[in-house]
Amino acid sequence: MTIFDRYLLRGFIKIFLICFVSLSGLFVIIHAFTNLDDVLALSKQRSLSGLLFDFYAPRVLDFFVQMTAVITLISAIFAFVMMQKSNEITAVEAAGMSKYRIARPLILMSVLLVIATSVARELVLPRFRTLLTLNAEDLLSEKLQPVRNFTDAETGITIRHGQIRASDGVLIAPQFILRPSRDAESVSIVAEHATYTTSPEGELGYWVEHVSVPLKLNLRPSLTRNDQTIVHYPSGKQWLAENQCFIVMNVPPQRIALSPENARYASLFELIEINKTPGANYSNRQRVEIHRRIVLPLLELTLIALGFPIVVCRRERNVFAAAALCMLAVGIISLTAMMFASMGASRILSPPALAAWLPLLIFSPIAATRFVRLNQ
Repeated sequence: MTIFDRYLLRGFIKIFLICFVSLSGLFVIIHAFTNLDDVLALSKQRSLSGLLFDFYAPRVLDFFVQMTAVITLISAIFAFVMMQKSNEITAVEAAGMSKYRIARPLILMSVLLVIATSVARELVLPRFRTLLTLNAEDLLSEKLQPVRNFTDAETGITIRHGQIRASDGVLIAPQFILRPSRDAESVSIVAEHATYTTSPEGELGYWVEHVSVPLKLNLRPSLTRNDQTIVHYPSGKQWLAENQCFIVMNVPPQRIALSPENARYASLFELIEINKTPGANYSNRQRVEIHRRIVLPLLELTLIALGFPIVVCRRERNVFAAAALCMLAVGIISLTAMMFASMGASRILSPPALAAWLPLLIFSPIAATRFVRLNQ
């Protein structure tokens, strides 16, 4: 990396941080004032630092994931145009550097930021899914989400009825149904509530309390299927009370209540796995979402590849004119992707994969053609 590369990247990073901090701070202020009564009521239950970290930190991270491509493009534009305005680009070109070589450190940094955004979207945001789907009023009122019918392919247990308390993921009044098989009878378990946790034996599942059906749990032997225990009853389990049982089921409550809001923050692997699960009843909207997740990093790179030549090849010295041109490109690509996604969800475009991939198929050749001009 040359001195010029470090100089250009320094300016880019400085502008990126200024843009991100300014925009995210503005987002937090607008959100807080829009929901002022609920935020003030919530602040009485938690400290200011707790409110900022627990409630707003995940939202700022979501803002980073949603806006990184746009902020990256704006920062690169500002860094490049400011150098062009002071004739530094002219001096570098006179030394024999091509436009592509000048812009290369910005291009590489943009690719790294797109990769970081994809990692945050798939690995970090799903951890804060519950907080991101709730507003301040929901946290105060203990919002309940309906449970959809869900069958665990591994154990054959179906969860029906009941509701999920969004703040902590506790199932309220659930019904667990185990279909009959060669080595297990048909069982229906109805309880007051169930908590997803790890048993003392290290198994993931639901700790079911205040069971009303069936009765006399302490007289029942634990249920097994394929030589694996799937329902632990109190008999021989000192860690279970008389009206408790533990159901081995590696299905977090967020997957059972996979609403459109939850699906937005689920990872790609979760969406694919649930789509394969019997009883998932996936709509076209969720199938479009799966392909959109795959396409999104490529579409962000296409946007950056389309935006760079607008500034570099036009020799635009007006920062705001250059930013306006790139925002126009962002708007066109975003609206086109939203339009095709809506058409795929409503079955106007079929198969659903076409609705997600069509914007990339349209804009990537245009971006590639314009990007080649950087080397000319």
